[in-house]
Amino acid sequence: MLEDFLKKEGFEIIGCEMEKGQEAEVLFEFVNPELQKNKIVYGPPLEFPGDVEKFAKKYNDVFVLDGRAAVKIARKERKVEQMISRVRKLPSPSHLQTSKTKLYKDEKAIDKCKEVIQRYIVSMLTV
Repeated sequence: MLEDFLKKEGFEIIGCEMEKGQEAEVLFEFVNPELQKNKIVYGPPLEFPGDVEKFAKKYNDVFVLDGRAAVKIARKERKVEQMISRVRKLPSPSHLQTSKTKLYKDEKAIDKCKEVIQRYIVSMLTV
């Protein structure tokens, strides 16, 4: 779920490993831990002029890309940390307790997730 969410937002994930236990530990390796300032939002295909007109009324600076109306909009959140904060606020089953999610980076992630990192490295070497 979290991996799909981050990919949908535009993050390129090199790899992911998960450890289930008292606390779930999820390790991600990112190509891009920070997204570009703008993202492209695709609108309707040009074959639907009425829908294209509605899209153009909703957004400024509409252009055509791959046969569709499109627009560049500024991202509200660009960093992984900001996306994780947003995930914490989403409704989830009580047993997942996403509101208690913690994010570890760099050395802290290595200290916290040593076993997960070891499995991840082994899995990358055997591919």
